[in-house]
Amino acid sequence: MQNSFVMKLKTIFKKPGALTIFLAIFGIYLGTAPHSFLHTDGAIRELVAENLLQGELALVQIDTGEIGANRGTAGKDGRMYSYYAIGQSLLEMPFIAANKWVATTGRLGQSIAGLFSPMIMLMALTGALIPTLAYLLLRELGYTPRSALLTAFVIAFGTILWVVSGHTHNSVQTTMGIFGSMTFILIAQNKEKNRSLHYLIAGAFLGVSFITRVSAVIAGPSLAILVLFRGEDRTLQEHIKDAIWFGLGFTLIGWVQLAYNYVRFETLFKSGYENRTPDFMPPNFIKGLSWFVSPWRGMLIYTPVLWLVPFAIGKAYKKHRVMVISLLVLFVTYVVFYSSLTPLRAFWGWGSYYLMPAFLSILLPIAELFENWTQHKKWQRGLIVGVIVLSIAVQLTTISVPVERHIIELGLEEPTLDLNGRLWTVRHNPLVANAKTTVRNFMNLLSDPQPYLDPPSSSKDQVLLDELYEFNLPDWQWLYQWLRGSQLAILVPLYALISLTYIGMQLGSKKQPEDDPGDMLSDSVVDLPEIAPEQS
Repeated sequence: MQNSFVMKLKTIFKKPGALTIFLAIFGIYLGTAPHSFLHTDGAIRELVAENLLQGELALVQIDTGEIGANRGTAGKDGRMYSYYAIGQSLLEMPFIAANKWVATTGRLGQSIAGLFSPMIMLMALTGALIPTLAYLLLRELGYTPRSALLTAFVIAFGTILWVVSGHTHNSVQTTMGIFGSMTFILIAQNKEKNRSLHYLIAGAFLGVSFITRVSAVIAGPSLAILVLFRGEDRTLQEHIKDAIWFGLGFTLIGWVQLAYNYVRFETLFKSGYENRTPDFMPPNFIKGLSWFVSPWRGMLIYTPVLWLVPFAIGKAYKKHRVMVISLLVLFVTYVVFYSSLTPLRAFWGWGSYYLMPAFLSILLPIAELFENWTQHKKWQRGLIVGVIVLSIAVQLTTISVPVERHIIELGLEEPTLDLNGRLWTVRHNPLVANAKTTVRNFMNLLSDPQPYLDPPSSSKDQVLLDELYEFNLPDWQWLYQWLRGSQLAILVPLYALISLTYIGMQLGSKKQPEDDPGDMLSDSVVDLPEIAPEQS
């Protein structure tokens, strides 16, 4: 009886389902999220969500300061509206409603509601969905569970996704939608049953991206390549039918943003952002290069694992030619698009989160490195592991120091620009500042935690900045609550510890023979068939 139970446990750990992977990553994201991380962008979108719950599209309560001056725009009726897309607000509405209901259930409910804010829950959930969808996508392409799991782990903790999921930037929801769209396109192509339904879902995922950030439409060419050119056994008529179902799914969600535009401005294609929209210029090679190597936002600096992509892109192309082309088109499209917007130099934040959907390009090369692990020499394995560890270490430097503190600083310190307006250096590099401050925070906490438990007392910029940098307590909400005597909060680090232990067991288990993906994902939503890798 006991042996049977132990065997079942081993089976669970050796055969991770999508739901299990999602819960593990979600727990870690939730446990490492800062307590308060709303800045003007996120605050205005949360305000829109609260107004929508009251049946109001306009901003019925709006600050007369920065939010009112810079984040609102007058509609045709003279009332103030947000000029942001509506997607993140819509996704946050259920969390706001649930949070308010939980707060009414008593003292325990108030503690829970105070511990998990709606925005924290939304960001952790949608952030955790991205590596989960990556796992499903790789399984659809025929990669082993081990390779897919390790790649999902790298995406979850070795890229800026971990940090930005503790932020309010809606690029997380945009990336989630594009990941979901690609995954369900592959499901539709690999499983004839319910093919049209899966294409409908794939289009709906892209629709979610569109209503969250309208610029997500630039992912269209990449996804069109997958729909129209992958699957040589399909006729042209069948490909067109697939594209129609995909377009219908996109329309079922995408119309929401167009209707929102019309209600505010009596036109479908006006968002209110036009006066602040940067002018489109010809793609600038130097500016595009800065997305990679700028010390402030460079992808190769803030996500070092990208250095591994060239070493396996060739093998991935031989096995999955159309998929690799699609990912490369997505990558190039995003880089060219954002190198054509003159003022978007991303002075703030952690890395180039505008290009987060482009991180999809690491999927197949990283999976190939794990898939052919035994073929690598020892020094190659050491190099791969070293780069991955470095990538995770870079993200860890910001777990206890929110990015928003540097946003405040950047409001006071101007970046250094050359004559052509190209950003290469800033006076405060968040990577260095976070690393130093994180070490100092923990040392101070160990020496005498009590003096650091009181929040900042002033809202004046310079005073607030000074107090924030002297507020030497790691911004892990569970730790803060625990030190102040909250018993409930201890559940969060325990959950994170269990999640880390689970992932460690996954990484340490021996390689298993390829099994039926349907069995591997028995607790996921979709029943997946056994699939052979696509051949060139």
